[in-house]
Amino acid sequence: MFDALVKKTIPVAPKKTRSTREIVETAIKEKKIFSMSGCYPVLRNCLQRRGWVEKTICRKVTDANKLVDPDGNLRFKARLLFNVDPNFFWIPRADAMNYDLLSEDQIINHFQNAKCFTTKAGLCTLLDSMCWFADVDPYSFVPRCYRLRQKDERQEFIDDFIQTAARGILKWVSDSNIPDYPCDNTQPGQKRWIGKQSHTEWLSERTTPQPTVKPDIILKAIDICKTYLDKLEHKDIDKELPKPKPPVFWKEFLRDYERVIHDGATIENATLYATRCHSLLHTLEAVCPQIDIEGERNIWIIKPGAKSRGIGIICKNNLEDIMSLLDRDPVIPNDDFCVVQKYIERPLLIHGTKFDVRQWFLVTDWNPLTIWFYKRCYLRFSSQIFSLKNLNRSVHLCNNAVQKYCKNSPARHPDLPDENMWHDYQLKHYLKLIGAFHAWDDIMLPGMKEIIIQTMKSAQDKVVHRKNTFHLYGADFMFGENFQPWLIEINASPALSKATSVSSKLSAQVQEDILRLILDRREDSKCDVGDFELLYQQVCI
Repeated sequence: MFDALVKKTIPVAPKKTRSTREIVETAIKEKKIFSMSGCYPVLRNCLQRRGWVEKTICRKVTDANKLVDPDGNLRFKARLLFNVDPNFFWIPRADAMNYDLLSEDQIINHFQNAKCFTTKAGLCTLLDSMCWFADVDPYSFVPRCYRLRQKDERQEFIDDFIQTAARGILKWVSDSNIPDYPCDNTQPGQKRWIGKQSHTEWLSERTTPQPTVKPDIILKAIDICKTYLDKLEHKDIDKELPKPKPPVFWKEFLRDYERVIHDGATIENATLYATRCHSLLHTLEAVCPQIDIEGERNIWIIKPGAKSRGIGIICKNNLEDIMSLLDRDPVIPNDDFCVVQKYIERPLLIHGTKFDVRQWFLVTDWNPLTIWFYKRCYLRFSSQIFSLKNLNRSVHLCNNAVQKYCKNSPARHPDLPDENMWHDYQLKHYLKLIGAFHAWDDIMLPGMKEIIIQTMKSAQDKVVHRKNTFHLYGADFMFGENFQPWLIEINASPALSKATSVSSKLSAQVQEDILRLILDRREDSKCDVGDFELLYQQVCI
């Protein structure tokens, strides 16, 4: 009866019908039926070349008639496979599938509960528990962050903002007796200035009479930093708790801080305190792993906790502005997971322009934890010259989803790519040009690998374990001026699109290599897995 229905409703040539039926029956016998959600033409073609047949999901048999299918072959296959369960699922996200309905041998490309590290809020929460799973300080490789709508974390952020401002004053004073213009840690082959567009601009400001701030701000900054150190060393336990400072104290301190750092005011007799501030900064360096990257301008990046592609992300350097966002911003009030994260003010730049690195890795098992690292990665550039005075998204967000709408600045270096992407080998070439011959192999690459391992180990008990499951993740890294990597976030569904010539080539390659690793390796453990390398495999005890 079923065959009669097929013949009645689908006009397919007899020879073609016979051929299609043979292909489908062979695929069913070999367990090579797949189902795919989303537009992945490369992946689809790779599967079909391996003899896999796609099942188009229909709620009922007659729905096959509604499929757009000029020659009727797609509809015919949909009917033949209506009662056949796919052996391989590729879905856009975990919540698109009811995992309770899966049999043990069905393969799927998403683990459940990966949100514990693939959302901004999830990663922020994970950092607090990381010390229990790894002998590492997470804030040595992830910029510190807070969930603004959590009352305790909101207060921690306010304290952090004030302490960062105090360290900014110490840095300003420590550099006040340096005769040269304020160059922040010159990299080999390049020079840039804190918050300045050019040396000429800096000189013009220097020759212009500047407003002054009393040296009380220095004493306040020293007091704030010493109180912070005492708290870390638990010295405050033996002391009588000081009376809380009145709100006006903090308001005046931040006002004077902004006058100095943002408005260009000078501090009276600052050079008299330079040695003292320098010494205190040296002490702080031992307990503040982010002191070098945090800069002086106290910039923070505010992110909706569970969105992607740069949606809703903004940069701010004023405490009142940041806190007021909770009440007036159209995105953040509805986002209970809003995260504020310290912005890296002293990043590694290429020709004076900000960039980040998208690094793929794949987890094939959580018990034992098994991680595969992709040997290829790509860089994403900003379309604008880096500046800490301009907080526009086009300067500071390197996401292609943001930059594709921006016009490249004509002032950028001519060697930067028009499409704002580089292959990793182009980065290595640039590093050699500036004399950093071993930066990639000795610092950047090993650092990224170790960060991925430690983060996955911390998430291991939170992700739902399931055999015959794998998951491709996209980690976004930035680098400090010393080439040390910093994890910004991890994406659960990294783009595999043809946005640029760089991403087009690499995304096609990684999709082919995924199938080599997941499917071909099942039949031959020594098969070629492309550019994937086994990064970590937990030893079972």
